[in-house]
Amino acid sequence: MERTLYLGLKMNQMAIEFHIRHQILTDVFKAPLAVKAVEAAAQGVFYLRKELQSTGKSLADLYDPLKMPAELLAAHHRLDLAVDACYGIKKGFGSEAGRVGWLFGRWGEKYSA
Repeated sequence: MERTLYLGLKMNQMAIEFHIRHQILTDVFKAPLAVKAVEAAAQGVFYLRKELQSTGKSLADLYDPLKMPAELLAAHHRLDLAVDACYGIKKGFGSEAGRVGWLFGRWGEKYSA
């Protein structure tokens, strides 16, 4: 059964839908084996964010680099480590730029030949 990911984007009161085939995404970055760990970590971020928003904080407040709650930052770090582990990376990356660079490098290796 084919699965398709639908992303909605609203611009200038006009709805635009993007259709990204599941096979395209998994072809570039093979589906990781530890998906359950990623799902659990993502749910942790979601529930913590929901809890913090119930105290009256907006997403802008929560993701302000100067005021981001330590527990939310830690939850995102756990999510990053879970995703890294899916690709066999045990130590993680020193920065987001390092992670993105590694992913693009992997993509380049796959499609440069």
